[in-house]
Amino acid sequence: MTFIDGVRIKGRDSQSALPAAASVRMSVSTFGTRFARNWKAGSACIPGGLAGALLTCLASVGVNLLVDYGGMAFPAVLYLRKLATGYAAAASVVIVVFPLWPLMTRRLRSPALVETPR
Repeated sequence: MTFIDGVRIKGRDSQSALPAAASVRMSVSTFGTRFARNWKAGSACIPGGLAGALLTCLASVGVNLLVDYGGMAFPAVLYLRKLATGYAAAASVVIVVFPLWPLMTRRLRSPALVETPR
């Protein structure tokens, strides 16, 4: 290893001492850590998203069954089954996608920097 001024110091170079498999594990753990950090930073929107998903599911399942049954009575079991299925799908989207949404939109809004020759 060398300092900035070019003077060699005692000790081994840490990059050459690592086996090839260690660098693969480092990149996977770095990706996982970065993903978890970004998810945690945006996770404040989850409670509001889950409440909105529940209200949307209640309204959509109710209207869907009213249209299907023409205003007549419909079975409560069918209503609950559709509500549970719809809410499970909506909740999974809220939990997985919503916290990462600011990161995804930030990347879409700012184009990659391109170096131009001068």
